[in-house]
Amino acid sequence: MKKLCLFLKIGTLAAVCCAAVALFAGCGGEELSKPSGVYVDDISQYLTLNWNAVKNASKYTVEMNGETQEVRRNTFTIDDIAPGSYTIRIRAEGDGVRYGASDWSEAVSYTKEADSGLRYKLINNNTAYEVSGLGKSDVNAVVDDTYRGKPVVRIGESAFSGSTRLKSIVLGKNVTTIAKRAFANCGVLESITFSDSVTSIAEYAFQRCISLTSVTLPKGVTVISNYAFSSCRGLEEFKAEGDVTSIGVYAFSNCDKLKAFDMPDTVKTVGEYAFFTCKAMTNVHVSSSLREIAPHLFDTCESLTELTLPEGITKLGDYAFARCKTLETVKIPSSVTAIGTSAFSAATALKDVTMGDKVASIGRYAFEETKLWNDAELFVVAGNWIVDCKYRLFDEELTFTLNEDNLPEGLQGIADYAFAGTKGIYGVFLPDTVRHIGNFAFYYSQSLMNVELGNSVERIGEYAFAACELLSSLDMGESVKVIENHAFTHCTALANINLPDSVEKVGTYAFYATEKWRSSDVLVYVGKWLVGVRFPMYVAGSVELREDTIGIADYGFFNCGGFTSIRLNDNLQYIGRAAFYGCMSLESISVPAAIKTIEDYTFYYCASLQSVEFQGNEVQSIGKSAFYGNFSLQEVHLPESVTFVSPYAFYMCASLTDISLGSATSIEKCTFYGCEALETIDLPETVKSIGEHAFHGCTALSDVGLKEGIESIGTLAFYGCTSLESITLPGSLGRVERYVFYGCSELKTVTLSSGIDTLADHAFAGCIKLESVTLPAGLHTIGEYAFKNCSALQSITLGPDILYVDSHAFYGCNALTVYCAAESLPKGWSELWNTSYRPVFWNCEVKDGAVHSVYGAADNVDAVGGVNAPVKEGYTFVGWTQSSSAEQADPEIKTPADSETTVYAVWEEKKAEDNEENNQ
Repeated sequence: MKKLCLFLKIGTLAAVCCAAVALFAGCGGEELSKPSGVYVDDISQYLTLNWNAVKNASKYTVEMNGETQEVRRNTFTIDDIAPGSYTIRIRAEGDGVRYGASDWSEAVSYTKEADSGLRYKLINNNTAYEVSGLGKSDVNAVVDDTYRGKPVVRIGESAFSGSTRLKSIVLGKNVTTIAKRAFANCGVLESITFSDSVTSIAEYAFQRCISLTSVTLPKGVTVISNYAFSSCRGLEEFKAEGDVTSIGVYAFSNCDKLKAFDMPDTVKTVGEYAFFTCKAMTNVHVSSSLREIAPHLFDTCESLTELTLPEGITKLGDYAFARCKTLETVKIPSSVTAIGTSAFSAATALKDVTMGDKVASIGRYAFEETKLWNDAELFVVAGNWIVDCKYRLFDEELTFTLNEDNLPEGLQGIADYAFAGTKGIYGVFLPDTVRHIGNFAFYYSQSLMNVELGNSVERIGEYAFAACELLSSLDMGESVKVIENHAFTHCTALANINLPDSVEKVGTYAFYATEKWRSSDVLVYVGKWLVGVRFPMYVAGSVELREDTIGIADYGFFNCGGFTSIRLNDNLQYIGRAAFYGCMSLESISVPAAIKTIEDYTFYYCASLQSVEFQGNEVQSIGKSAFYGNFSLQEVHLPESVTFVSPYAFYMCASLTDISLGSATSIEKCTFYGCEALETIDLPETVKSIGEHAFHGCTALSDVGLKEGIESIGTLAFYGCTSLESITLPGSLGRVERYVFYGCSELKTVTLSSGIDTLADHAFAGCIKLESVTLPAGLHTIGEYAFKNCSALQSITLGPDILYVDSHAFYGCNALTVYCAAESLPKGWSELWNTSYRPVFWNCEVKDGAVHSVYGAADNVDAVGGVNAPVKEGYTFVGWTQSSSAEQADPEIKTPADSETTVYAVWEEKKAEDNEENNQ
């Protein structure tokens, strides 16, 4: 037997007995006992004086600095006393007949500090205060640095909201946070002075402070939240001294008097409508770190005359500069690739636009009702793009052709809807300079018969030529890479179509209802691409692609529910998005070696698909919901080339038993949700993160190989994995998130490696068979309900690094004994941490993963279920002894509380056969 020692030194409890002597003092009756336990409660919302009730007292006299006042109860609110030092005594008063007055209580001293008169509220487990209202403060308020000896760290949610008195406020030096709507609708607030300690300003904090004229944010504020200063109609000047990185949606919207804004170059994101209707703004410096101009960002900035956009911006959002009526000139950076719908619409003075060669799309109405648009005779040209056609309905008899003779020199693109709905254009012959054709560019061009796209067009947008019913001749040139959804759908006269070898993607129903489509048998080919199936219900049995097929269009075999197998030829290079969506009878698939991507929804709801084989090692990613609902899929081995597996990839693959993940770097959200037959998974060492719900409902999962290097596991990742019996979490994880192992009803053993410092709320809640938890040194936080209803948990040791245990952390752990390194309840712990009232031994020394010694106080030792011994991995607890050298346990000592001297624990090392039996 190997013995390790655990000693408990329990101080002798002195019992003091007092004899009650009945004394009568004349006609006053028996003298009452003098009040005890007098204290001032400065933790509750209101300052109160409290003492223990005296039996038979009819009232009490409170004396403060010689002045007295009678009260009926053993508590007295003193919130209104003036600042200063007080000596306080209490006397119990009898009825004057049977009971006489007591002596004065022992005097207590209390000092009330001067404060501003603001209303305060305790927060952060009673360690600090927040301002909760204006209270009795003057209209020019000053937030105290401390209140009742604790720091004031926050302006609470809606603390001053709607105040009609507050004119100015100076924040104390400890304030770090201004909460949501703290000053919203303070209509007479004229100024605010921030302390350097402020780091956070929440949503709506100063919304509609219409009298606020100037704001200077301190260096610590890095985020300007949503609606923070919206509708501050008097705001004229704003300055941020720190490195602001983000400006939220509507942050300064409707700030009518804000004339200029110097956006720090540290700003990386600005939300939609951030400066919407800043009608006085004439100039704005845009951050050099910004990559997108959000939708409606400067919409209706009617005075904006000068605009310099830095290089690096890639997108101008919808309505970004709409209704900027005085903006005349715009130089769009060469880095911009997309200009959104109505981006400059109704910017009525805009007459000059330059842009770079990287622009690949321009949305509908991008320059409508600008001077460019108004002055145009036929084509509206912005930079090197045609963005609109001024007169869409030509005379029906007019024969008009777009060609090099009438198109702008150097033309690079046709914007969305530029020629949609035109009548009279019968031919489009684009020069080799054109590279992009936008969505709906020639949609329903009623006279269009001939199209030649030149040799530089790379993308044909969605519905670009859809419903051109007279179009019969089409030459796409030699450079087209992408043909988007429905690009030529319902071109009913289009019979001869040749796709260049450059094509890499054909969108959904790109050639639907063309003559080519209608004249096909079952499988519809355009060039070397299978672009659709004319009669899905006729596709049955085995399907074989043409040998020269290089691509399958998006949704190519959509809802072809009858065929059971398909041979994909070796030349196949592209399988489109949702290519086999809803192929309910497909049983197996062999992916050719040249395929590099399994796109989103490729095999979505292929309910009979049992096996997938990858011929090569080129596939790099598995798309979102790629194998979603493949209920029969049993085995998948992804090649080593795979580095990314998208969310929902194997969602509800209920028969999946074997999976290898190649070189995936993450397991994304819901990847294996509902894979109820999956028993084991060996995660590759390349995996760094596991997403939310990743293994949710994998009821057969009993082994997960979590490697050192995993940095995060998302909420509910292993929710309901009811076969999981043990788990070791690597130290690289750092934090166990909320509900990660919620409802793992068979989980018995959890080992948290060194490096993990936080268990979040409900982390192991509902693990009803959890018996052993090894907590590492360095763990400092245990969240709310972290071990809720872990009813089999016998003992747990909380080491010296535990700084915070939240409310109800061990709720429902009705067999638990807790061994704590702390001498008593630590200041930072929730008072409700042990709401199951389980035995707690304080001042326990923890070494080598076990409790070696215990000395000091104990709580709840008479709890139902008794005291359980501490747990040491690899050992069996034998019992307690009073001798450090004893080889045998003392059967008389059932718990450390049974002896008034130091006690030692006796441990026996587990034998190999015991471990084997336990494992079985």
